Amino acid sequence: MDAVILPIIAVLIDVTLIILFFSKKHIKNTETKIYSTMLFLTLIFALIGIITFIIAKLTGNLSLIEIFQKLYMLLLIILDYYSLKYCFIVSNINIKYNKIVKFTVLGITFISMFLLLVLPLNVIFEKNLLDGEGLSYNIAVFYSLMTFLIIVILTLFLTFKNRDTIVKIIPFLILIFLYVLGFILRTIYRELIFEGFFYSYILLIMYHTIENPDVKMLNEVILAKNQIEKNNKVKSEFISSMSHEIRTPLNAIVGYAQLIDYADTLEEAKENSKEIVNASNTLLNMLSNVLDISMVEVNSLELREVKYDFQKLLNDVLELFKYKIDSKKIKLEIKVDKNINELVGDPDKIKRILANLIDNAIKYTDKGKIIISVSSEIKNKCCTLKISVSDTGKGMDEITLKHLYNNFNRSEKYVNSSISGMGLGLSITKSLTELMDGSINCKSEVGKGTTFNVEIKQRIGF
Repeated sequence: MDAVILPIIAVLIDVTLIILFFSKKHIKNTETKIYSTMLFLTLIFALIGIITFIIAKLTGNLSLIEIFQKLYMLLLIILDYYSLKYCFIVSNINIKYNKIVKFTVLGITFISMFLLLVLPLNVIFEKNLLDGEGLSYNIAVFYSLMTFLIIVILTLFLTFKNRDTIVKIIPFLILIFLYVLGFILRTIYRELIFEGFFYSYILLIMYHTIENPDVKMLNEVILAKNQIEKNNKVKSEFISSMSHEIRTPLNAIVGYAQLIDYADTLEEAKENSKEIVNASNTLLNMLSNVLDISMVEVNSLELREVKYDFQKLLNDVLELFKYKIDSKKIKLEIKVDKNINELVGDPDKIKRILANLIDNAIKYTDKGKIIISVSSEIKNKCCTLKISVSDTGKGMDEITLKHLYNNFNRSEKYVNSSISGMGLGLSITKSLTELMDGSINCKSEVGKGTTFNVEIKQRIGF
């Protein structure tokens, strides 16, 4: 019975780990799911090793022993697969490459399991020696060697990629060592059933390093705390920025209103009134953005459906920015399908989207032109509006594009510049677009300009 000492110890380790693991709360993610699955698989694996040896001792029935040996090797392949899967997750390799490897390994796993079941296995049973040989046995050995080599590669990859996460690869380093030790022991002491014990020991190490639920939860708490602190800092900066941004147009309104009193001519008074209108529109747009973003955060934005004239809506929006465009001497090109007339939808939300995109284009364009293009695709009384706003402005780099739709986001290049804004417009535009089951994308190049493309579905008639 010396041969089953290691499997018995493995069972005791597995049962202890299962009790410890499931008696505590733990983060439910892919890692913990794989770990919990491996706990039960390893327990069954060790038990089958013990049962196979007992059946061999009591009955000597080679056919029955063969069935249990194949089941034992089948579980070995599954355990190897889950070990490899876990290693992939910890390594966090490129997603596209990960998918290719995932399906390749999965395919090899299923083929190996099928071949293991159908190919012949020669049972070796002499006194305390219980082993096997043949094609079925070779398939299991081949699969174990394959997973061993991939784990070695991934472990090295993780070591060189980030040495700060060395604790994560400790179980894999031990697994590599035990693989080598196991093959050596197999050649010297063929009667030992060591595989189950090795896997149980690995899971014990994993519990105290990567898979410790307390450590996992603590890390999640720290991450959440850091995120809250970051959000609070961003909102504080936003409040500071908002007070400055609101003060600017208010000062302009008060200043130009006073200048009207001192105007010598009607023409001079009209010019001052234009500045008041321009500053008022800027202030109104800012306050509308603040109101919209607060409604987005509490999911209280609602759509209303009314009939509206798109051509008139666009003209009303352009009228708001006429003075800004003229003062910057930017050329404005408008291209709108003539068949876009009466639509059914939420005109206020469409106005907000157009206003934010046009305002953004004017803000970052000092010379050149802005092109507003609107086309439509009509099908089954549904009109898909395709709105494009292009400019020849400053453009954006890849880093800015990644965070383009974040609340309160502005490119670091322009945070301390004379360019106004609170970084809410594009975030709201994206939220409003998605609220109407639409989409938005952006193409930009530094120094050459930016193009925003929006698609929104509206109905035609009631």
